[in-house]
Amino acid sequence: MVQVLGKYRSLSVEAKASLWYLFCNLVQKGISFIVIPLYTRLLTTSEYGTYTVFQSWRDLILIFATLNLSAGVFTRGLVKNDGSNDKYTAQMQGLSAAVAVLTLLVVFFFIDPFRGLTGFDEKLVMTLFIYYVFNPSFLFWA
Repeated sequence: MVQVLGKYRSLSVEAKASLWYLFCNLVQKGISFIVIPLYTRLLTTSEYGTYTVFQSWRDLILIFATLNLSAGVFTRGLVKNDGSNDKYTAQMQGLSAAVAVLTLLVVFFFIDPFRGLTGFDEKLVMTLFIYYVFNPSFLFWA
């Protein structure tokens, strides 16, 4: 144990951050794996089906509704814009929110075909786009 702790202390800050990121990611995936049986016990078959369909549509529409800017564009921009990271982050958040709101307006213009395609009611559509407005801020922070 002392050797492992000594090796950990000798790691660079970047290596330690990567190690903790890996650990936290594994814990997050493990928790997700553990709660699936809880969801299937607590929710009816229809409710669980709605939940999984919602997740699938959320991940699919995310690409268009936020341009998926937090998936790599943001990090690359931070590296290139050394001095103005706060301004760049604010601009990326504004762009993501604007695209999400614009996508929401397009979806509301074609709400009936969208509801027919996804099977969502208005509450789920609003929940979806509230997620699209606020989730990029979390991802930029993370």
